[in-house]
Amino acid sequence: MDFHKNVGTTIPKNLINSKEDLTYISWATLLGLAGRPDQSVVFFGGMPGMEIFGGVIVAVEMKVGEKLQRTWLPILDNRNQPVAGAKVTTRMLNDAISRCRAKAIAMVCGNGLSMYAGYEGDGEKFLRELALNPDSDPSSVQPIVSTKGEKRKVSYLDWAAALAAAKITDPDFVWEVLHYNHTDPESGEIEQRPYLTTAGGYMVGIKVAWRGKEHIELLPVMDHAGRPMGSPTSADWNRSVMRTLAKAIAVRTGYGLSIYAKEDFSDHSDSPETGAGQQKNQEAAQSSGQQSTVGDNAAHDALVKEVTDLLSKKNRTVEQLVQWLGHPGKSIAELPDEALKRAKATLVPRAA
Repeated sequence: MDFHKNVGTTIPKNLINSKEDLTYISWATLLGLAGRPDQSVVFFGGMPGMEIFGGVIVAVEMKVGEKLQRTWLPILDNRNQPVAGAKVTTRMLNDAISRCRAKAIAMVCGNGLSMYAGYEGDGEKFLRELALNPDSDPSSVQPIVSTKGEKRKVSYLDWAAALAAAKITDPDFVWEVLHYNHTDPESGEIEQRPYLTTAGGYMVGIKVAWRGKEHIELLPVMDHAGRPMGSPTSADWNRSVMRTLAKAIAVRTGYGLSIYAKEDFSDHSDSPETGAGQQKNQEAAQSSGQQSTVGDNAAHDALVKEVTDLLSKKNRTVEQLVQWLGHPGKSIAELPDEALKRAKATLVPRAA
């Protein structure tokens, strides 16, 4: 199996299907292109699917050297929305396993990965823009940067580009979703679940191994705007898995790390300011002699209550807020009025 060669192979147009503005390659086609590698469906408690966050996820395993690589996928309907566990049929389960087979081949063998990267099967262009070969140092190349959002463009590292960078430079690269102990509230039994419950929300843990070195990365299960979710779906969990994988690869290999250098609290709060702009504003205030002051007690207390309520509604923590505002270690009540007003302006829901 030559991942570098496979990922750079362009898929003939007649092998690419389309349905409702989505393009895809059938699992059977990819299986043939990859030389029919061994695959096995993962069973959970005797069932080929795991119930999670009201939905169901499936998994397929393939060998990478002496290790097993597990690929995950949620069961989705025709609109790519998660299906409630009680409504899952055997047909839905079968279709999800088939799609998971295709994704596993792309991630392990490289065949068709350009489809997941948004290159419509043009592997040659994908490989050319990656600008990587097996001997490359991923941290020394310009990463492929993806963007999302219509009103405010946000740059991010796509998982397919990150994975390609890791696998091209280390064919033995593997990753896994970490499982954590959870106590069943009804039976009291302890079971392993692919997420961590903490701070009123959920986190996903990913461990990667690249060129003999391991790294574990954690990220909250977040919505499209990057806000932690208190009631996620199986699809939200899956998106967070792929986001965490991309970040873990960036940290371990250096590929795309520059993208994360621009991250700050604003990415998770819809704030228009970047970390650099935030620092400049603070420096300007200091150089001009402006002081952060607390106003009269009644007005200050009212601000504290408003910001506290907004934090609760947005599922944010006080620690996140004070860190973003540049006052680590302080409580909301200790924040100056200027900081509270800025936080309020950021947290207040915007008009559509």
